[in-house]
Amino acid sequence: MTIKKQNNQIRCKYCRFVKEDKSMSNRFWTAYECGNFESPYYKSLLNVDPQGNKLGKITWSGCLFGERSLAE
Repeated sequence: MTIKKQNNQIRCKYCRFVKEDKSMSNRFWTAYECGNFESPYYKSLLNVDPQGNKLGKITWSGCLFGERSLAE
């Protein structure tokens, strides 16, 4: 199953570069960040909205540098 969008972007939630950010996580919420240094989202928290609210899942749309995770 291909997850790529029309412009060949892979949504962040399916990208292999997404990793857990333990320094920002707490007991009730796990933070996920972009680990691809080529991405404009590098080191960005991917499950936080523009207002800084914590979200239960990764909602960001992705970038051109994303690669599909093999865990799919």
